[in-house]
Amino acid sequence: MTTPAVKPGESRPRPPVWARRALVLACMGVLAWRYPGVPISWQLVLPWALLLLLLVSPTLSLRRMGRDWLPLVAALAAYQLSRGLADELGQEVEYAFPIEVEQALLGSTSTELLQDELINPRDTAPWEALTAIVYVSHFILPIAAGVLLYLRARPLFARYRALLTATFAIGVAGYVLVPMAPPWLAAREGLIGTVDRVTARGWGELGLPFVRDAIDLGARYTNSVAAMPSLHAAFSVLYLLVLWRTAGSVLRGVLVAYPLAMAFTLMLGGEHYLVDILAGWLVAAGAMGLVLAWERRPKGVERSAPAAVAGAVRAAVAAVTNAARGWRRPAATSAPVPHHAPRRPRWHRRRRGA
Repeated sequence: MTTPAVKPGESRPRPPVWARRALVLACMGVLAWRYPGVPISWQLVLPWALLLLLLVSPTLSLRRMGRDWLPLVAALAAYQLSRGLADELGQEVEYAFPIEVEQALLGSTSTELLQDELINPRDTAPWEALTAIVYVSHFILPIAAGVLLYLRARPLFARYRALLTATFAIGVAGYVLVPMAPPWLAAREGLIGTVDRVTARGWGELGLPFVRDAIDLGARYTNSVAAMPSLHAAFSVLYLLVLWRTAGSVLRGVLVAYPLAMAFTLMLGGEHYLVDILAGWLVAAGAMGLVLAWERRPKGVERSAPAAVAGAVRAAVAAVTNAARGWRRPAATSAPVPHHAPRRPRWHRRRRGA
């Protein structure tokens, strides 16, 4: 018995749901066998998230998913290659600029001030578990938030994807053109006082020392001179920019507190200076401006480069202003008026009845 040919315009029958889920589970098993442990890097979180997405919604089109997620995959790959490109271009690592700025403003670096007051090199405080969780959330939340928006709010996912891609692009450009050293590396070179890299040691307080060991191991393979702008700080603000309009009061409080908690964690842990964090927040606002300018461009009209830049600046200022004032939810629209002949004006009715 021959299989009937597929007629033009008709799609081929898809495998049953159980078969697609079995294939996804098999891929997850191979991934867990090849990379055991807790996935705490973008390279591992992204495939796990996409496989979980297919497991929850096995009827999703693989071609559509590939097209929707390809920009993020390309941006992540560019981020991972940024260090090698900076080396090939012969860019020198900048150490002095953030140190001089913070010493002029604070008398010392922000990391030194916080560690001198709060960190005991010989003992881990219980509250350091919170900073450890906040730090690791940077490697999980961007992808997890994208998956949730992809399932629940596809239009918001499109904006979120554009924001992540634009933020990655700006950050990679900064890392390639001006590689900047973090506080812990400057301390190792003897340019500032003693700074310990303590972002991961709080996992010991949670009884999960293997997570701490995995973070320390993964840190050896990351771009160690990608300090300015801080993508940790930039991404923590993106959630606020995307979700503020639709969020309730409780979620809005979380959206405001999270960037502040991330900034505190980064400075305390020796990962970033205060100026790196401020630069990351500016990058997030600039990426939002670029996305809004692109969304508001006239359809079918190509904009010149100066006009696009000017529109991006105006949109960035508007985004920051709206975030400061607080967006309001759009008021519910009234029910549509039934289609009928237009009403006569009042003066005409009075004149007719006179």
